[in-house]
Amino acid sequence: MSSQESRRQVVQQLEKDVLNWDGNYVMCFNPRHAIRARSGSIDYDFLLCYECERVELYSGNELLSTLGIGGYSNYFDGLLKAANIPIAK
Repeated sequence: MSSQESRRQVVQQLEKDVLNWDGNYVMCFNPRHAIRARSGSIDYDFLLCYECERVELYSGNELLSTLGIGGYSNYFDGLLKAANIPIAK
């Protein structure tokens, strides 16, 4: 799989999970996954907490947006395992 295809799949999974949000939040926010995206010279960081169903979007130290997220972290867990990156507990 090409890097471009991998990136496309990550975006599709994130979009799917945001669309599957049930409208509820829990206040824990213990993000165990992060996605960094770059547009031009600007980096954006998506911090994902499937436990409380929330995504926080940052540029640098600035919180730009908070989104809901549904589903499960299995897809992103699989990416970490495939890269031999330990999964946070």
